[in-house]
Formats: sequence, structure tokens, C-alpha cells
Amino acid sequence: MKSYFCSKQKEVAAALGSGRWPEECAPALHAHIAICRNCSDLVLVTQTLQRARRETMQELSLEPGVASSTLASSGTLWWRSELRRRSGAVERMARPVAFAEKFALASIVLSVLGLAAWQWNQITGWLSWLVDLPNANGSRLDDPGVAAASMPGWMPILLMASIGGFILVWGFALFLLARRD
Repeated sequence: MKSYFCSKQKEVAAALGSGRWPEECAPALHAHIAICRNCSDLVLVTQTLQRARRETMQELSLEPGVASSTLASSGTLWWRSELRRRSGAVERMARPVAFAEKFALASIVLSVLGLAAWQWNQITGWLSWLVDLPNANGSRLDDPGVAAASMPGWMPILLMASIGGFILVWGFALFLLARRD
């Protein structure tokens, strides 16, 4: 295929670019475009691209919040794509951490339930002592020897209080996590 450069191609391109084609052009230019294949292809492609641009601008003006005469600058588009890329990276990095948090919570709950099942007899003994406490004679508890003999010890109570505090803290943490999501 042999291609050549047309001497009138710059004139046709100028007419198309300035919006003078086809109304304000000389009849000689119309006659040239009718016989020159390169210039007629230039007119066809340019008019198609201009029509596509007009349709795109009309579509953009129909969308709410988008001005018809202004499009986002290349810097804005780059900035938005960088934000999307970074937020995607943060989300991918946070996924294993969220999984580890859920796994740790499930492990803790299962451990507490397993400990409670394993020490159920001792826990019921502690709870029965707490139920009998209001019926106990005050003078009996004043004597250290009697009090030490009647109580299984303060360690189980401290353990139960710490487990209760732990459950409260985790409940509050779960509330904050659920509220954030």
C-alpha cells in the first residue's frame, strides 16, 4: 500500500478543528474532499470523534453533581486512583489481623468454657458459699480461725472477679468493634 501526504490535509484539519466544516468552507475544499481518500478519511474520523465527545459531555451533564463543562483534571484522577490503591492495600493487610482477632476471641471463650466445665464442682462450692454468706452469723466471721475454716479462700473470689472484669472488657471491646463496622 502506497501512502502519500496531501497538501490540503492541513487546511482540512484546520477547518475541522475550528468548527467551520462543512458550512463555512469553500466549494473547492468540498470538491477536494470528495476525490481525496486521505482527506475524506480525516473528515470521517474527526466527525465521529467530535460526535462521541458531544454525546459523552451530554451524558455527563445529565448525571447529578457533575458539571457539564468541566471534567476532572488528570492530577485529580491520579490522586483518586492512588487513594483507591492505598485503601485496597490497607484492607488486604487488615484482613489477617481481623481474622486473628476473631480467632483469639473464640479461643478465649472456649478456654473459659472449658475451664468452667473442668472446675464445675469447685465453682459450685464457691457459689454455695456465697449463697450462705447472708445467713452466716456476723460474730462467727469476726473470729479469724472460724472465718478461715469456713471460707475456701479469697483466691477463687479474686479469680471470679478477674474473669468477670475480663468478660466486661471484652464485651465493651466487641461493642466498639461492632459500632465501628
